[in-house]
Amino acid sequence: MDAINTLTFWENVRINTKWGKYITSIEEEALQTAMNVTQKPSIALEIGTEGGHWAKLLVDQGWKVICTDVDEKALEACRQRVPSATCIHVAPDATTLPCEAGRISLIVCIEVFQVMNSNWFLAEAARVLRPGGVIVGVTNNRHSHRSYANKVMRIVDQKRKTYSEDGYLYKFAYQEWKQQLAGTGFHLVHEEGMCWLPFPRKSNFFLIPQLTRLEQRLGLRQVTQISPWIAFVAQKNQTRTE
Repeated sequence: MDAINTLTFWENVRINTKWGKYITSIEEEALQTAMNVTQKPSIALEIGTEGGHWAKLLVDQGWKVICTDVDEKALEACRQRVPSATCIHVAPDATTLPCEAGRISLIVCIEVFQVMNSNWFLAEAARVLRPGGVIVGVTNNRHSHRSYANKVMRIVDQKRKTYSEDGYLYKFAYQEWKQQLAGTGFHLVHEEGMCWLPFPRKSNFFLIPQLTRLEQRLGLRQVTQISPWIAFVAQKNQTRTE
């Protein structure tokens, strides 16, 4: 079966699980907000494109998209699904974005925590974005109940321990990360907390739709300081002194 008709692992989670659909709906709203902030389609850079889900959405709305990934198979799937995209394979240890300074209007970095929580990403985003350009992404929060639960699970679950040893998962407290964002020349225009419920990424528990609606009614998505994950839109200042 060709790549166009074959779902990648995370696409399958996004489309066919209740928890995946919940997370994706919040991320899609954030992406739409980011596009509204930029006002008109231009050039977007997607980090960790996987099968091209977000790239296709952008292209369908008139954007030119540069897609990067460390996985050649994922890039090939993206090439087939989004033929107009420029697909670039990057090394896992890369510390720069493959774009010229001031060229990009929108950076998409959704659930790519190895990049989002790295020490180099925000400075590189500031370099490649034009003044007024936008990042849309997802970060996670060290000061959250899921972070503490993750630490406990790392003790008892060797597989989770191995995955977490890279130090990127729940690396920063959200307040600390926001200070870094501001210090690099950005301001937040949108933030929404999520993943308060204790379900794993692939969960298909039948009550998830009802429970996530309750999460929203209780206002938990606005309590970003202690929210486990946060979907955000950040805009580069017109000048560094704004």
